[in-house]
Amino acid sequence: MTEAATIDRSGAHRVTALERAFRTLARDVPGMTVDVVGHVRGQRRLVHPVAGFTVRLDDAASGTGAALYVSAAYGELSLWRDAKRDGVTAKEHFTVRLNDGFMWGDSEYPDAAPLAADLLGYLQFNLDRVRESTA
Repeated sequence: MTEAATIDRSGAHRVTALERAFRTLARDVPGMTVDVVGHVRGQRRLVHPVAGFTVRLDDAASGTGAALYVSAAYGELSLWRDAKRDGVTAKEHFTVRLNDGFMWGDSEYPDAAPLAADLLGYLQFNLDRVRESTA
């Protein structure tokens, strides 16, 4: 049995939709990048639901940054105070359930776009917190 046959296809499609929604948002957000950690073997257009992707916000002026890792079943927020990312100041795990729908914590979303917007807001809020703590 191939890897593509054994993974949760709905999870892969939802993770991919969320990654694409973040890429759309990144067009208008300075310092924002989206990097896929892994694709489904033989399906380069699908983000692997376990490997997921990472969204980063880097503020070159202050040397602070925030990263949001997202997979089908889990997310992690990392914050740092220096441009080298050596000084991760906080890590927070949170619940994302993309195998069952577009869910974050207790909230369910109709599709990827509003979930990406809310997660971006969460990322920006936490980046602002780090900026304020270094001022």
